Amino acid sequence: MLILLIGLVFLLFLLLIAAVILLAFKRTRKAGVISTSITAPLFLVVLGVTIFYGAQPATEDYVARANSYSYSEFLNGEVEENESVRIRGEVLSLNGQDVSKGEEFILITDNNEHYLVHHSATDTDWVNNESNTEVYGNFKGISDDGETPVIEALIIE
Repeated sequence: MLILLIGLVFLLFLLLIAAVILLAFKRTRKAGVISTSITAPLFLVVLGVTIFYGAQPATEDYVARANSYSYSEFLNGEVEENESVRIRGEVLSLNGQDVSKGEEFILITDNNEHYLVHHSATDTDWVNNESNTEVYGNFKGISDDGETPVIEALIIE
């Protein structure tokens, strides 16, 4: 949810900067000269992009602090919500196709344990169905059926 809010603020920021750039370009074009007033909004855009992507988890740091837990530890409430976790298994798409960012999929481990994973990873836009993958993300609790741990995937390898 926080990532969506940050993304929305970022998009609004970009729209504002684009409007300022267009206005500055219109005024300078009428005068026949492109002034330095365009460089300030461009600098703000670059600064905004840097701040936005700087807020994303550093891959190496996030992977290093992610912990592996047993399936029973998830189900028994021994893992705190929003804990950084690591799970390895086979991707099973809910629609039988590759999984795009923003969609959910089932991750099945070698022990036939099922995890519901929401694809929020910033490092990849899609995941191949039936591929073996490692997911690093935040534990979000147990699904409504009471038997499936839910993970928000931030990094997918």
